[in-house]
Amino acid sequence: IIVSPVCTDWSSMMNFNWAKMSLTDRERRLKEAKKHLRFCVKIDKLQSDNHRYFLHEHPAHAKSWKEPEIVKMINKQKNILARIDQCRYGLWIKDKQGGAFAKKPTTFLTNSPCVAEQLMKRCLGKEVHNPQRHAALFDGRAKQAQVYPKRLCDAICQGIKDQIDQDKRG
Repeated sequence: IIVSPVCTDWSSMMNFNWAKMSLTDRERRLKEAKKHLRFCVKIDKLQSDNHRYFLHEHPAHAKSWKEPEIVKMINKQKNILARIDQCRYGLWIKDKQGGAFAKKPTTFLTNSPCVAEQLMKRCLGKEVHNPQRHAALFDGRAKQAQVYPKRLCDAICQGIKDQIDQDKRG
């Protein structure tokens, strides 16, 4: 199972917006975000406790990674943290100058070694994988990066296939 809690209220970009909200709105949003995160962790834990696989995704710098429930899952012996930069999986957005790769550092937590192995590609610099620049995800462009690029989906699927094959071999 793949879980991806809503990242809006956990993201570092949200720091620009919190000051514009009333204290009541901030508290309400954080309460809802924590409730949803706890639900996602329960799903992860249910999968793990029943010897099934899970994949939990959130932006690499999201504050959610420091929540006690998540830290506990990270520290569980068989769980693996994998960090990618989505530009390596083809994340492309449009900005004022045209199209460009978007780095979007993303962290995954999984108990599948084969899935984790597929999720290790980091940015090598724009000159290596494309001579074009990287675009920042500011000014409303983060919405364009909400959908996984096809190559990322393919990598996750390949990891699942590899895990099934490995489990069959024992």
